[in-house]
Amino acid sequence: MDELSDVVHEIIPIDKSAFRNNGTSISPSHLRKWFDSPGSRKNRQMRRNIGKQSEASTRESLKTNAQRETSTPTSEIDDSLMPKDEFRDSQGLVLSSDRKKTMHVMHRPLRQCVTGRGTIGDDDNVFEWKVQIDSDAVGYLHEVFVGITESRDFYRRGRTFGVNLFAKTLEGIDPMNPGRQNQAVNTKNIEITANTVIIVKVRNLKKIVTFKAVNREGTLWSFSKSIKSWKKVRFWGSLKYMGDAITLL
Repeated sequence: MDELSDVVHEIIPIDKSAFRNNGTSISPSHLRKWFDSPGSRKNRQMRRNIGKQSEASTRESLKTNAQRETSTPTSEIDDSLMPKDEFRDSQGLVLSSDRKKTMHVMHRPLRQCVTGRGTIGDDDNVFEWKVQIDSDAVGYLHEVFVGITESRDFYRRGRTFGVNLFAKTLEGIDPMNPGRQNQAVNTKNIEITANTVIIVKVRNLKKIVTFKAVNREGTLWSFSKSIKSWKKVRFWGSLKYMGDAITLL
């Protein structure tokens, strides 16, 4: 205690100039001006562009690898099948043993797609898929789409059209990344619950596909689209985040 009592506490005055830069105070307003300067905005945009280029490069790499690994005879046999409640293999996604469930397993948020086995040909009348959509995060549910495509495999081009739980559509000629989005039905006042199922029903003779969201209470929303000029039609699903999943019921 005697040693502690001998300690001398010295108060050192604060040099206010340490808080100034060339005579100008460093305040939050100055930080905002620095952050939003043209140079900073340009750098942020450059980083975003690099990210988009990387995503496109990864997608093209997946397509190239799949084209090398896929055997033509298997695809031709699959084209002759009637539609089935089963998925075809797709890179970046895993399938359950019965091929009725697929899940996104890539760590990066990169849109991947899966196609169904078998096609609806000219002689077929009606086929229907019932689909359950799941995701590790509720906020990611809007990025899972299900629908139809003319493409045989995920890496081949073909007209594609799908919808998410909230009636937003995704359309284009690249199943991996169709691109065009639209709101088919206003679902702002509709409660989408965890047990909601999407029904995709193709009436081939009428050349119409109908999308319907249902739960235990009944139909939540529905709409139809003409597929008059479409030829062979198969199931299509698109997922973006790790943990996104689609199940054929």
